[in-house]
This record gives sequence, structure tokens and C-alpha cells, in this order.
Amino acid sequence: MSAQPSRIAVIGDVHACDQRLDLLLMHLGEQELDLVACVGDIVDGPGDPNAAAALLQAHDVTVVRGNHDRWILEGVLRDLPDAHAFHTLTVQTVGYLTALPPSRELTLAGGTSVLVCHGLLENDM
Repeated sequence: MSAQPSRIAVIGDVHACDQRLDLLLMHLGEQELDLVACVGDIVDGPGDPNAAAALLQAHDVTVVRGNHDRWILEGVLRDLPDAHAFHTLTVQTVGYLTALPPSRELTLAGGTSVLVCHGLLENDM
């Protein structure tokens, strides 16, 4: 990430759609962006949450935690449709999700501040 990015993209609610995420990140990689940010919800969906997390890391995406990411770590609401079981996550994915902050404030070119969060500030709902 450049010191003060000016061209950014924000994505969210990945919900383990790793194949679509791969296509999107490849497309965004061609756009001469300074920063790609993701507002979370990496898990709980039709695809592979480990592959989705690995893609976000490989593309150096700035990511914050979504409520589904928190829920899998807390072991709650695992009966939702397409919810992943904690035991299906790799050690790397668990570490990655655990380290995600609930929000991040970024300073863009010209000094513009942007808050990246899934809900509102520290509340991911």
C-alpha cells in the first residue's frame, strides 16, 4: 500500500466465494489501484473459506472482521445456512481471522480519512 492511496476499491461479504473472489481480485489487479479493502464476512458461504482467506492475504488486501468471521471464532450461529464448522478452518485461517481488527481508519491522498468497517465502528452488525 502506498503511503496515501488515491485509487481504491472496497469489497465485502465474500462469504467464501473463493472462485469469484479470485476473478475479482485478478480484475482489480489490472486497474492500477493503490489499495483494495475488504469489509469482512470471509466465511459462511458456498465456497472454501480457507481459499478465500488465502486469496485476500496473497493480494495484500486490507481486511476488517465481519460478523460471520466473529461468529465462527465464537462458535455461535453455526446452524445458519452455509455456515462453516470451525474444525474445517486451517490453523492459518484461524490465525488470520483472529488477527483481523473490527475497523481500520485509513488516510487517503489529500488527507481524506476513510473508516473501513463491516457495520459501524467496532459494532460489526
